Amino acid sequence: MGPFKHTVDDGLDLRKAAFECMYTLLDSCLDRLDVFEFLNHVENGLRDHYDIKMLTYLMTARLAQLCPTAVLQSEYITHDYYIHLYCTGEKNFSYKNNFFYILKENSLKNT
Repeated sequence: MGPFKHTVDDGLDLRKAAFECMYTLLDSCLDRLDVFEFLNHVENGLRDHYDIKMLTYLMTARLAQLCPTAVLQSEYITHDYYIHLYCTGEKNFSYKNNFFYILKENSLKNT
């Protein structure tokens, strides 16, 4: 009806279920995962639909707690968080208060 087009993403529910399974894998068997390969899939989730982005933000926060050095080595993830915080116009945002900045400084102090 009319010139408007409504696009339907038929694979969205399947991708959401896959990312929820990935989140479950973090809690159940992190020691059996290749973290860097896992982060590649997390990076793909950051480019996806809003619902999947929220799941990947949760996964990234959890990964930052469990293995912070691997997350810091992923430039796309840290850059995406920085751009997201900086471009949303948050009034209280400063780079010094950024979670990843603090993690990076702590890891540099420990080495």
